[in-house]
Amino acid sequence: VVFLAIFLSSGSGEILSMVAVIMSLMLSLTLFAYDTQSKWDCYATVLPVGPKELVGARYIVVGMIWTASIIIALIFRIGLTLLPNATVGTDFAEIVMESLLPALAIAVVLAIALPLMYKFGVEKGRIFLFIVCIIPSIFIQTFLPRMGSMPEISLNTLMIILAVAGVLAVPISLWLSVRIYGNKDQFA
Repeated sequence: VVFLAIFLSSGSGEILSMVAVIMSLMLSLTLFAYDTQSKWDCYATVLPVGPKELVGARYIVVGMIWTASIIIALIFRIGLTLLPNATVGTDFAEIVMESLLPALAIAVVLAIALPLMYKFGVEKGRIFLFIVCIIPSIFIQTFLPRMGSMPEISLNTLMIILAVAGVLAVPISLWLSVRIYGNKDQFA
């Protein structure tokens, strides 16, 4: 409701794309909180599946949430262009780009977040995730401008970089998560 009010006051559709994919991050991390609260890991030890299947299932659910957030963002953005007094751009390629760019960034963040959640648990994992995401941002904002002119990066180049980073990060993240979960004492 708050984000819808912000959108209606600004007329910018990009915020809806950001909100949808950030919600996918929040829902994915909330899965860990519910599993911790319900002691799912203790129950999962008696199931006839191993760490690879359990972690793989979590990654599939997170991927489904992430995909649903992209679809929701695209539906909202396309729907906004159909409004009679729409102030958002109507170029379909621009709409897809503005919806995919934050989604690709969140995919990389999720690839970092999931092993942290498995390693440190929900509470500590969120703190480490915050640190891992904030420190590079502070470095980029503080030190790179002092080193000289910042290189201009087009949105297409940024999308390619994020897509490649996501494609490389997700399998590494899955492998790390399986190793961490397999070595973890589920009854501790």
